[in-house]
Amino acid sequence: MGKRPYYIIIFDRDCEGYYTDVCYIGTNWKAALDRYRTIIDCIKEVDFLNEGVDPEHIYSRVNLPERQLNPGEQVQSYLNDDNICWDTITLKCMNTNKFANNNWEAKYKALFPNSKY
Repeated sequence: MGKRPYYIIIFDRDCEGYYTDVCYIGTNWKAALDRYRTIIDCIKEVDFLNEGVDPEHIYSRVNLPERQLNPGEQVQSYLNDDNICWDTITLKCMNTNKFANNNWEAKYKALFPNSKY
């Protein structure tokens, strides 16, 4: 893993229990953005429409970035039926070998000053 930023897609579901899945990790911005769009469409179709949820009862906000994300940035979209299931899809950009949260990174380095990463 070099210094190239990584794009990560995470799917969270709150539907009679909580579920989180890391769906994609890659270094290609265009591929990550295309997959982000695709997973939103798939979730809408498979988990809502195919389950008989009326399209008028699917509440969503699809946030597409206007530019390539930089490390530490993210966008989130959501779908829900305002009843049973609430889904969140996150596309984030991160560097490897460090916390995205600078406070956590500083704390880690203070606790382990001789660590390589």
